[in-house]
Amino acid sequence: MIEGAAPNPRSGGALFWFNTARPDGPTVPYRNNYVMTRADTAAKEGAVPGMMVTAGHCDTSAYGVVADFDDIVSGRPNARHRLYELTTSGEPPARGEWDYPTEFRPISRTSVCSADGSAIYNIYGSAAALRDETGKFELTLVRLDTSTGARTETPIDMAGHPAATAPNTLTFVEDRLFWLSEDGTVLSTPVAGPLNRVREEWHLPQSGKHLQAAVSGTTVASIDYENTPVYTEHDLLTGRQLRGPINLPWLKAALKNYDGSTLTNVTSVPE
Repeated sequence: MIEGAAPNPRSGGALFWFNTARPDGPTVPYRNNYVMTRADTAAKEGAVPGMMVTAGHCDTSAYGVVADFDDIVSGRPNARHRLYELTTSGEPPARGEWDYPTEFRPISRTSVCSADGSAIYNIYGSAAALRDETGKFELTLVRLDTSTGARTETPIDMAGHPAATAPNTLTFVEDRLFWLSEDGTVLSTPVAGPLNRVREEWHLPQSGKHLQAAVSGTTVASIDYENTPVYTEHDLLTGRQLRGPINLPWLKAALKNYDGSTLTNVTSVPE
């Protein structure tokens, strides 16, 4: 079963990781297998011990944050986490390790990289914070050094916005993190400073409960299939509409039996 995916805009490829569990028996450590693809080479495989909670690309390298599975299922208050550089030959090297509370998780399966490749970023929160719809809980901006695994943690004031995030929308632009909430609001926060406050940038004009969105560069591609599916593209920084709305009546039939158990996504296609 696919646990998550992280595209690599530079190579045109992607990283996929899978809930592999214990295929070799109960005495062998739980693991997640992964596959890395590129447009110019064959797919390559690897594996890490534990459960990959988030991953991302820095140029041609990929990194994954992996939690100890036995720590998670045993009821222990803390789980050992490790930052791995995901290789396709030999055992992936661990760049760092630390303990986090078991229910302290990232809001996005995909982490994002700094411009110079020295760090990956994500936003973390407790189980209560990630379920909250009032925005009263602080979240935490986590920076991981890709060479040493050293962490920098900064509290984030959500300014009344819920933590629930649309998958595949976290991105790094001009020293700010941007993402879409589940209701189609584009939010951002700076990556520097002792306390970061979330800023509402703009809101997708069509954003019902059946919304799929993804960010590629500074383009937000979205499909709202509440009624007749509609495809649009907007500029991430300004909200300016770049393409659409384009009606996709044929998509309604394709999604007729969609029950949420199938992974779906949307992407922008250059004209």
